[in-house]
Amino acid sequence: MKFMQLGDVELVVFSARSQLGRLDSELPAGLRDVLQLIAAGSSNAQIARKRGVSPRTVANQVATLLRLYSADSRADLVRKVEAGEVPSRHSQWGPRCA
Repeated sequence: MKFMQLGDVELVVFSARSQLGRLDSELPAGLRDVLQLIAAGSSNAQIARKRGVSPRTVANQVATLLRLYSADSRADLVRKVEAGEVPSRHSQWGPRCA
């Protein structure tokens, strides 16, 4: 994965072999799936289709991941996970994260 700056926008260039750091095993399976698909460069709509859920569900799960990892963006989220950071608050998971 490479990070590039284009004006005020940070771009993330994912390689086909992008490897996530060790995922927190206590992270619900649904959030782990979403996180892996984000790292692969999938949009919310693509993730929703792949997981068979609504785009709104995915948006909520992405927001939960951003909050848990105190990330400012999807790129920041992936960077933190690849660096081996763990979620800050497991108690913030919603009931439908699995």
